[in-house]
Amino acid sequence: MGYRSDVKYVMQFMDKDARDTFVAVQKICNDDGYEEAIKDWDLDTHMDRIYFSADGWKWYDSFPVVQAHEDLLSKCYEMGGAYVFYRIGENWDDMEERYECSDGMECPWDAIQVNRSVDFC
Repeated sequence: MGYRSDVKYVMQFMDKDARDTFVAVQKICNDDGYEEAIKDWDLDTHMDRIYFSADGWKWYDSFPVVQAHEDLLSKCYEMGGAYVFYRIGENWDDMEERYECSDGMECPWDAIQVNRSVDFC
């Protein structure tokens, strides 16, 4: 079974061309897990962002695809972009938030909303 997490991140670039260049460069990378990580991206056709969402994943640092996602977030920042990352684990108090914003870039805070609640319908 294993411990599972819900993960969401958004990467933002200066413009759509910068985003598309980033995607093209990453697609030719032969590192383990990259191909699988990139296929799960959602590219907003009207904006300068890359979206990723995974529910119920085993988000273990030892997994190549998780390492690839982590590397891609770092590369986004290194190439002048910005990102916001959230991971919520099964345990109530297990929540991770990270972000990095290059000079002149705003973090895409408006793209992710975190809710953890119990309601009656």
